[in-house]
Amino acid sequence: MNNLTSINSILMVRLITGKPKLSATLERTHKQIAYANGADESFVRAPSAKLFETKNNAIGQVNNLINGMGLYLKKRGMSVPDFDGTTYQQAINADEIQLEFDKRKDQIDGLLREVHENYQSYVNEGHKHISGFRDEVQWPTADEFVNGYKFELKWLGQPQSIENSVLSAVSSETAARVRASSEQAVSQMLLEAHGGTIEAAIREMGDTIEALTKGSRLRQERFDRLETCMDDLRNKNWLNLPELDSIIDALKPCIVGADTLPENHQRRDHAKKLAEAKRTAEKTLTDLGL
Repeated sequence: MNNLTSINSILMVRLITGKPKLSATLERTHKQIAYANGADESFVRAPSAKLFETKNNAIGQVNNLINGMGLYLKKRGMSVPDFDGTTYQQAINADEIQLEFDKRKDQIDGLLREVHENYQSYVNEGHKHISGFRDEVQWPTADEFVNGYKFELKWLGQPQSIENSVLSAVSSETAARVRASSEQAVSQMLLEAHGGTIEAAIREMGDTIEALTKGSRLRQERFDRLETCMDDLRNKNWLNLPELDSIIDALKPCIVGADTLPENHQRRDHAKKLAEAKRTAEKTLTDLGL
């Protein structure tokens, strides 16, 4: 925590999302399948049917806008450990993040109005695709479907330990223990968030090593993703951890053009170099207690 220029430079942001029911279980068919095969239906997975087409239409666009906001936040920030949908973000990016959310919210609201106005056509499309199964399921009403979507952004402020004023009613011994635990938890959560960028780099290095040694086609995208991981290690090192610099130094020479490794022996040699960088990253996780 002492490595932060200011604790106020980091905010926690929670994205709350929800979607309506897009599919339904075929209960009657489930029972028929189990009975016909002499099986206990609780041991047989029930089949399901899609209720709506979600490609190349307004419903699909809404889903993409919602999913894309989550990816946007993860790209710019780091996931808060054990808090689903919550990321650490730099305060300097708050305006940009809020504008992105507002833009998507306006688009979603417009698309949902379109879905509501033409809802029966979406239901009819579903009827056509599931044919004889249509009598087994019930479609939500237009209001139920549209209201099933949630898209909210909550700013949770700075990650900080428990203040003394909150502990005024407890004994000094307990207060000291709670404060120490709280400070350690805040520091550890930020450290674990940094560990997430290291783990992502380790996974990508492992996948690239496999591609180099298995004789499969070597695509440039492999090295582009490694470069993205290296950029994340550099740009998201908000605690200024020198250990992350050692990973960057080891990884940087491994990022080359795929066309510079046409021969198998070149790929094997490069895989060894990348394996060394991967070991550096893994050791860093261990050294940081992650």
